[in-house]
Amino acid sequence: MNKNQLTTRKSTALILGKSKSLLGVTKKLLEGKSSGLVNAKRDDISIIGDLMWEKESRMMNWYEATEYAKNLRLGGYDDWRLASKEELGDIVTLCGVELAVHDEDGWNDIWDKNQKNKAYQDCYKEKGFTSGFYWSSTDYANTINEALYVVFYYGYQGYDNKQFSYYVRCVRNGQ
Repeated sequence: MNKNQLTTRKSTALILGKSKSLLGVTKKLLEGKSSGLVNAKRDDISIIGDLMWEKESRMMNWYEATEYAKNLRLGGYDDWRLASKEELGDIVTLCGVELAVHDEDGWNDIWDKNQKNKAYQDCYKEKGFTSGFYWSSTDYANTINEALYVVFYYGYQGYDNKQFSYYVRCVRNGQ
């Protein structure tokens, strides 16, 4: 065997080895296994229902939040987004109370019950949310300057000026 054949065989073996390694990583990702994968920090992610949530909450205005979500790379994923009003509302109802929606009949009575409900107060905190206001991705229909939020302490959905700083916790579909 001449030197060129030996070099070609070594190169081919190296390429095949790297391909097998890449196939192993791809297989782990498809199976939802991230241990041992570079940049796959499952500790930074919470699974709630069928959604992956960013574990940490951050405060920013709505415009900063949409840009932050668009650029977030976390746990090996790059398809993060702001939660919809429905997804934030689902956390409230998942914790066993009714969502108080501004301008709907009886919203202030629901608000009062929710804030006094200890089981509810413990539940959303166990899921990693604060008692504060969280921006949703949903624009308020009556104006382009406002968006919907959910404040967990009251289990309440309202709307406010997008310039205000509220909490953000990004989400993505699937596990």
